[in-house]
Amino acid sequence: MPSQHSGSWSKSESERLVAWMEENQEELRGKQITWHKLVKGQVFSNDEHITVKRITDKVTNLKRSWKEARAMQQRSGWGVKAEKNEASINDALERKCAFFWRLDEIWGSRPNVELIGGSESVASRPSQIPSEIPSQIPSEIPGPSQIPSEIPSSSSSTCRRRVDIGRKQ
Repeated sequence: MPSQHSGSWSKSESERLVAWMEENQEELRGKQITWHKLVKGQVFSNDEHITVKRITDKVTNLKRSWKEARAMQQRSGWGVKAEKNEASINDALERKCAFFWRLDEIWGSRPNVELIGGSESVASRPSQIPSEIPSQIPSEIPGPSQIPSEIPSSSSSTCRRRVDIGRKQ
């Protein structure tokens, strides 16, 4: 049942907006007013109380609450006790931004809104680690016979140093 006033968005209206954004991420890269008009025509054409201006305001508010929750996610502490589980942290993020994880999929990888710095928090989505990580260890490690016994010095230097690594004395 659509909302009869022009104030708050209903949960289902917000859900419809976010669902459209998820399905049309390429459109989000264009001018905001253009895709806001598309949302009006494609999603809310029969909802007279939802105007392009209201869509613009809602998207602005969604982005603001997502950015605040994302910044909160990047900080440690923020009021959730360490002994609480990850679900508590996710609950706190979703209280800050009802569609946090869905919006993070939409806006999280876009360079113009990506947060810089900080370490991964407990509530970060699991990263995808490749199943095989190439070895960075050289195949041959030099043995004692391959290490020079003396370090060459410049012709003007009178000091020579003996290298005794791996040699019996």
